[in-house]
Amino acid sequence: MKRRHIVAIGVGVLVAAMVVLGLSTVLLAQAAPGDVGSPECRVVQKDAQTAVDSGGPYNNLGKLVSTAAKVVSPNVADLTITEECSSCIMNQFARRIPIGEQVACGPDIPVNPECASEVCGTYTPCNEGGNCGSTGVCVSVYEGGGTCLDGATPCGGLTRCPTGTGECAVGEVCGVNTCCVDNVCVPPDAFCWPGP
Repeated sequence: MKRRHIVAIGVGVLVAAMVVLGLSTVLLAQAAPGDVGSPECRVVQKDAQTAVDSGGPYNNLGKLVSTAAKVVSPNVADLTITEECSSCIMNQFARRIPIGEQVACGPDIPVNPECASEVCGTYTPCNEGGNCGSTGVCVSVYEGGGTCLDGATPCGGLTRCPTGTGECAVGEVCGVNTCCVDNVCVPPDAFCWPGP
């Protein structure tokens, strides 16, 4: 039985070329899902920032922190994020750090504008030397633009997203025109980040 992958062809040739050229790869440490440093943590932080930003003005700090907690707490309860991630987000609000000056509690989804129109079979390599080594390829995102994903990610088990990223779990993006046939939600562990 053939297994489909986000990228069906070309990865083996690219890997062979990398070995022949003797190029080294740098593997980046990955945070556990939902922990500080994970894409899920960053998504929840941005959601809390949006809620606080659109909910003011606040008469006191308690109301501001309560607004953020209404976003963060359910994500802790359903195990989308860890207590440590929650602390990273909430402590910054409690210390009155303006949103524009808050430290990111995780990475943003890699944005690669050059990947905006990619389709199965014509993928462009991207973020070589990052955490995916030589298997990073451009993929178009449903809402527009593109990102760099691990082309060796199997299609089996990925959630379909016919109407976009809103159908995906926290931290995932909806990839379109992939070799998986349908639009699919791509998990954070498939994102390819640039090297140092």
